[in-house]
Amino acid sequence: MRKRFSAFLIILLTTIVIIGGCVGNYGPLTKTKEGQEKTVPKTSEVEENNTPSSTKPEEISVRKKGVIRTNIMNTTIAVNASLLPQATFECLDRAPDVVLSYYQRVEEEGDVREFFDLDVVDELSLVELHNALYRAIDFKQLNVRNVTCAIVSINMVACEYEYSASIVRNGEEKLIQRKYVTFLNTDSCKIVWTEEEG
Repeated sequence: MRKRFSAFLIILLTTIVIIGGCVGNYGPLTKTKEGQEKTVPKTSEVEENNTPSSTKPEEISVRKKGVIRTNIMNTTIAVNASLLPQATFECLDRAPDVVLSYYQRVEEEGDVREFFDLDVVDELSLVELHNALYRAIDFKQLNVRNVTCAIVSINMVACEYEYSASIVRNGEEKLIQRKYVTFLNTDSCKIVWTEEEG
């Protein structure tokens, strides 16, 4: 049953990438020398008793007070900061780079296993489906912009972003533009799920 569920997750993820993978508290994008886009962390929205709203995530993890509120996929989620382990805040900081690095690896048609939580995602299915993707599609260009990430549960971070790709399939070039949300397990800070927003 678990293998079937894991395979379903990978099939969905790959379908999203072929046809077209969290909301947060990250700021404006900046270009790197290679043309990749990164995000600059900014403060989470936190409600605390007698505590300024500008509290930094690392301070929250020490005090373990207050409520973190996030709006994702038209749903408001509230998480009690006192229940959050330090790993959750560390993953929140790392998550945008994980998402960007994954798509860069896809564009390079490389091995993507390191970006996925293989306790949830079936490794064999992951490899087979990405290899099938690489055989079917030539990525002329792939861009991920406006990556914003937020804590959505005790052990989950979600990243929302804009995805665009110029692909060649069966000799025909096509431009794809989508908005996706990718969820990461904060224990491993690796991808477990991606879906199209809206």
